[in-house]
Amino acid sequence: MKFRQFWPLYLRAHSLPGTRAMHYVATAIGVMAAVEALIAQEPWIFIAGIALAYGLAILGHWMIERNQPLIGVAPVWGAVADLRMVWLALTGRLGREYAKRGLPEAGDPVTAGQTVLALSEFDHVASNALNYYDKRLHRYALLFVSAAGLVIVLADLHDLVEPVGKPAYPILQLGVPIVAFAAALALSCCATVIGRSELRAILDWFAALKRKTLPDPDAVAEICHIKRRLEWQSAREASLRRASLAQFALGAAVFAAAELAELAMASPAFG
Repeated sequence: MKFRQFWPLYLRAHSLPGTRAMHYVATAIGVMAAVEALIAQEPWIFIAGIALAYGLAILGHWMIERNQPLIGVAPVWGAVADLRMVWLALTGRLGREYAKRGLPEAGDPVTAGQTVLALSEFDHVASNALNYYDKRLHRYALLFVSAAGLVIVLADLHDLVEPVGKPAYPILQLGVPIVAFAAALALSCCATVIGRSELRAILDWFAALKRKTLPDPDAVAEICHIKRRLEWQSAREASLRRASLAQFALGAAVFAAAELAELAMASPAFG
């Protein structure tokens, strides 16, 4: 399979923003592992970092996109496509790439099929969606713990200038938690702020439609469009939330392991 044939498949398999975010962090970890391996002159660090990066990317497919990764189809092209996706995202051209190739994101309301929907049915859907945003206070807990984790790791950077107890592999032991907690905080903020604002806009749009005289074919079609927009936004918000949770778990695990390693090195038994 040539790359130009593989690339559209790759884009389609990474339609949700949460899945792509997992790949961005995985790529950053792979780069940090490569730099650490060069500095420490220890190839096993690179191998372990690449394994962790691949594991994180695969987890994104299983946990968020709910599909199979393409590593078994073309592993080399998969690595090339991942780097290309990251570059397009950094340069702000990834959305245009999807549009240029006619590959809408998952659940895009522009291409979703028409559905028959009663006004009362959508009223129920809209009410449930509003309650979902208004009453789930634990969605803000992830924001708080991600910010707290990032602050704690940044405060731990003083270990780099201490005469004893320095991390053996600072790029991985401190860099990975910083990247993971920062990603968790950013993704959680995006999911909360953007999701809530777009939901409010959709519900305001629906409230205006309810004031129209029904049955009106145009109004009914517009209500169906709103429902698809609501489902689409919910899928995107959920993918960001899951990715944020995964990044927080990664940051906490790596930071805890680094702290345990430092304690072990500082213990009398180690000396």
